[in-house]
Amino acid sequence: MEVQVSLPDGSVRSLNAPATAFDLAKSIGPGLAKSALAAKVNGLQQDLSTELKSGDQVSIITGGSDEGLEIFLPGIAIVDVVAVLPHVASEDRLGAVHQRVLAIRRLGDDKLA
Repeated sequence: MEVQVSLPDGSVRSLNAPATAFDLAKSIGPGLAKSALAAKVNGLQQDLSTELKSGDQVSIITGGSDEGLEIFLPGIAIVDVVAVLPHVASEDRLGAVHQRVLAIRRLGDDKLA
């Protein structure tokens, strides 16, 4: 049995059922699987362990995307922001990361953990 899902570029990918969002990322490529943080399934952010159904519209969220930064920046300490920098593709994105860090600092130490 197969699961067929639609990708953001309009293509359709077939996977052996049962299939998760992580299985989809692996089928696209090892680099994507390694950098995947979550998935957007039918417009909703989901865990990579989410089981996919035929007809789902799926995109993989990586650390290098704005959505990826929103996932993991709030949960890390300011000291760990250095780990984010390799995922930042441009100076504009670096500015966005810096602004996000400043916003997190303003929330107070209890919000950083």
